[in-house]
Amino acid sequence: MISPTFCLLFQILLVCGGSNEEDQFYPSNFKGTVTSDSTLTLTYEAAKKGIQGNPRYIITQKEDYIKNDTPKPKKIKTYYTETTALFIKKLSPSTLYTFTLQAMKRDLRPFGKCIEITMKTWDKAECNPSNLRSEFLDESKVLLTWNAVTKCGSAPAFYELKCNPCAKDSHKTKNNSYVVEDLQPKTQYTFKVFAVSSTGDYYYPGVAMHVRTTEKAVEIPSKLNTEVLTSSNTIKNEPAVSKDETTGSIAVEIPSK
Repeated sequence: MISPTFCLLFQILLVCGGSNEEDQFYPSNFKGTVTSDSTLTLTYEAAKKGIQGNPRYIITQKEDYIKNDTPKPKKIKTYYTETTALFIKKLSPSTLYTFTLQAMKRDLRPFGKCIEITMKTWDKAECNPSNLRSEFLDESKVLLTWNAVTKCGSAPAFYELKCNPCAKDSHKTKNNSYVVEDLQPKTQYTFKVFAVSSTGDYYYPGVAMHVRTTEKAVEIPSKLNTEVLTSSNTIKNEPAVSKDETTGSIAVEIPSK
């Protein structure tokens, strides 16, 4: 759970010493993608050359804190790999993780500078609204309903509905339903719903769906009376923030041993 002004994933790029010739031994373009409250994927470009043979890498995982910012000693886990993608699972929800990528020698010792990336897993499913549904009331109004959050410690203070493209792109409600008005005909809209705590923090990833409005009633008066939202103009639910990706890195100099 983080504030809307706090980026889910943050990044800093620090250029360190080292010649261009040395850079060919280092991996680059380190990226992380959060895919759930317990999983994420790390990818990077391979080094052009290996220190001793084929390029090999060491990735260190540090768990900084758990949900609600409760202090907790860092947990450190290490991965050894020759691939350029790593799927990480069994992570804790609402938790900040730091991953460090570094080239590795044949004796499993790290070599030269490392690349560091910091990411936060999503909040657990129980803290997010679900099963977002829609029903046309007429060609310019749609009723949205969703399953309320009931098992997340304290109930959310309200839900925030985001609409794109809409004249008013944000709506707040304490209910688990909302009527969006003034929609344009024959237009596809994206609706996202987030639970928000009493302190204004959003729970992620929320829930989203895409809906396409019908033609104006004056154009096809019979169709409006018979049509209920169908699979042809509704796309199934998805996370409101989809997959959160961080591109960029922190490069720091680590002396070889």
